[in-house]
Amino acid sequence: MAKRLTFNECETAIAQRTMPLEKLPDYVDFDPQSPIPKLVFRADALIDQPPPDYDVDAEIYRMLRIISEERDAHLETFAFVGQKRVVAEGDSWFNLPVLIRPPAIADWIERNGRFRMRNIAYWGHTLERILRDQEYMRVLAQEKPEYFMFSAGGNDLQLGLANGSYVYTYDPARPLDQYLTKEGEAALVQIEKGYKTLLAELSQFPALKIICYGYDYPRPLVKGGTYIGQYLRKKRHSRSFDGANYRLDY
Repeated sequence: MAKRLTFNECETAIAQRTMPLEKLPDYVDFDPQSPIPKLVFRADALIDQPPPDYDVDAEIYRMLRIISEERDAHLETFAFVGQKRVVAEGDSWFNLPVLIRPPAIADWIERNGRFRMRNIAYWGHTLERILRDQEYMRVLAQEKPEYFMFSAGGNDLQLGLANGSYVYTYDPARPLDQYLTKEGEAALVQIEKGYKTLLAELSQFPALKIICYGYDYPRPLVKGGTYIGQYLRKKRHSRSFDGANYRLDY
């Protein structure tokens, strides 16, 4: 069992980046109650309680981001001549705390060693938040990469599914293609507009190659319905599909 810390000890270790990364899973984990990825303190990690306004998720992200950028600055001197640059922006598909979850897509590309990766993705960010912050525009202007990877919108949908506003409760008289509520349809329209806005902004970089990543189709059965499946079940949906395989058990 890891040594329990006071909140001040833990806060200092995170802020000053003195906490060994291999110890991080002893103190934080993803909140099982949050519909989107969000780190929280483990129940037995601290001797006392953190202040209600302390956001350990944001602080851990900031710590890992600084460590990554310091490492990249050191490696910049040894970069291969002609090595192409990539900027990755988005959510958990591109960035997860690697000691708590498996490496994300951008991590694997960086490990491959063929590209110089600048990863500014944040596991819990929504498309709305990314467009509002516009960090990608500043970083693209600074880095002048050959490639820009983008993946977002899943957290936006997950939040709407979690609050129950995007899908109607199951009714055998309702056709399958009419289960999105007006709020759900509006969310999809908003995500489409968001992508179009981003792509229009990126026209400022005419030589930039843009790669957008997303689901080919939703998979409610993944990990026993831990993600979108649990919210469909609350709406009394038990029709599930994974690719081309249907299971009907109404």
